[in-house]
Amino acid sequence: MNDKTEAPAVIDGEVLPPHDESDEPRTDLVVAVKPSFIVDAFKTDEGVDQMIAMVKEEIAKHPVDVSTAKAREERISLAAKVTRTKTAVDGRWKDFTDALRAQLAPLDFRRKKFREAMDEIKAETRKPVTEWEEKEAKRREAIMAKIAEIKQPDTTEAATSDAIAYTIEKVKGWVIDETGFEEFVKLANEARDEEVERLTMCHRIAVTREEAEAAKKAAEEEAARARAEAEAERKRLEAERAAFEEEQRKAREEEAARQREAEAKARAEQEAREKAEREKEAAQEAEMQALRDAAAAAEKKAEEAEAARVREAEEAAKREEQARLAAEQPEEEREAPTQPTSTPAEEGPSPAASSAVTHDEPMPHAGEFTVDEKIKELKREIALRKAVYPGQVAKGKMTQEAADKLIAIMTAILHDYMERDDAS
Repeated sequence: MNDKTEAPAVIDGEVLPPHDESDEPRTDLVVAVKPSFIVDAFKTDEGVDQMIAMVKEEIAKHPVDVSTAKAREERISLAAKVTRTKTAVDGRWKDFTDALRAQLAPLDFRRKKFREAMDEIKAETRKPVTEWEEKEAKRREAIMAKIAEIKQPDTTEAATSDAIAYTIEKVKGWVIDETGFEEFVKLANEARDEEVERLTMCHRIAVTREEAEAAKKAAEEEAARARAEAEAERKRLEAERAAFEEEQRKAREEEAARQREAEAKARAEQEAREKAEREKEAAQEAEMQALRDAAAAAEKKAEEAEAARVREAEEAAKREEQARLAAEQPEEEREAPTQPTSTPAEEGPSPAASSAVTHDEPMPHAGEFTVDEKIKELKREIALRKAVYPGQVAKGKMTQEAADKLIAIMTAILHDYMERDDAS
């Protein structure tokens, strides 16, 4: 390690703190530069360019190779060294500038003290003038307020001509002299003259408006008189027309009465004929309804018989499937007590079983049905379960697993029957 201490550097006549060169250069950077060299390099453009060239030269020593994982990792490590070099240089420069700021802090405090003292002296020196300016401003504001009072903004051409004339005389009576307005006498006189001129114009407009309103009122009164005469004539003519229409109405009513009498007689005859026709049609409809009721009763009886046959077919298919499954089990399993795989609450009732009704009539033997009939009923049962089970699952009456299992069992039975049918 080098124990020499660098002489203080001077920039623009200022003495900078010396840099300790005892630190060894860092080996994890692209280029191993001493911290003192970094500060010296930033003193000139050539020094910075030299540092950039050193980094580029070191990078150029490593050929570009990305053909292997190791080569790619070395390239990534080299790029990381560039980042660490930048960070190390920035850190050294920050240490350098922090030292400079620490030396300038007392000087900046004294500079601030001097500035504040100058501001206080300036304010104290100008204080008499400032006080005079404030007093003068208040005096001018008071005079300008009096000048503003000369104007009468509330008086416009919308007021009556008499009210405007009174306001004009009041403004003209204002006393304007140097006692009250001082150097603003001329401005006050100009303001009064302008306001009198404005009010005079408003007076002319008001007079013109009032004359127009008076003329309009006279015209309206004349028009009202003419309307009254016209209304009286209209009523006279209306009375004559009403008398004529009354005579016409009575004549029409007499003719209408004769017409109604003739129509009533004809309507009575027509109603008698229609009544006879309705009674005939009612008798025919009663006969037809009796025939329809008999047909409906026969159809209902046939539907009930078909429903019973379907239920019996379902029970027979289940019994036959149970028998087949029992026959296929090994003898040991048939002798062992069977354990239910799921509770009725989990599986839910079979759509076919829920619609079945108990009866004491003997069920047909499974051999009485053809394979096609059994396959048809199994397909109908599977479709019915697929339609009903989702609602059962949604209501919590059975689990999705139980629903899938029951549908899968019926599907397996269907496949067995279809394979037997294909084999035969």
